[in-house]
Amino acid sequence: MPSSRQRPTLDRGFAIGLGVLLLAAWLLDRVPTMPEAPPPSYGGAADLARADADGRTVRFRDFRGEPVLVVYAADWSEDSPAQLAAVRSAAPPGLRVVHVLTSTIDGYGHPATVDTARAWARRHGLAARDVIAADLTAKPLPALALFDADGTMRFEHSGLMEAATLRERLAAADIAPGGGP
Repeated sequence: MPSSRQRPTLDRGFAIGLGVLLLAAWLLDRVPTMPEAPPPSYGGAADLARADADGRTVRFRDFRGEPVLVVYAADWSEDSPAQLAAVRSAAPPGLRVVHVLTSTIDGYGHPATVDTARAWARRHGLAARDVIAADLTAKPLPALALFDADGTMRFEHSGLMEAATLRERLAAADIAPGGGP
């Protein structure tokens, strides 16, 4: 006959799980932390040559000495024109804005050409020197990247960013157009 006084028992699975969790916490506490990596910069990309909308060769290093907002776009991206409008509204006077066309109207796997860049520049009233054709067909669009005058990335964003948010991000990055930070 069972006793009316049963001792509480600890479920074996619970006990094993708790032990594994405590062991993992103890081990993780002993893992050395990685040193903070420096922010991305033009780095090795400084010598990569691309063509602008007039077919002239442009290198990332050509932008050293001035802060640059890079806008990645493509004709097939429904949000790219909206991102362009937000950039026009939010970018302070004097900030260099460079548009990088990543692909043709055919989308992924069809790299942008000089003709793609030229058509984008004309359609949106942009200077040919500010529109670059690139083979970045896998880049999520639209996207933004802000580099300071030394070529160090200050922020990067994928997806549509509204003008008010972009204005805040540019102000927080403390980049002085036409010069250094």
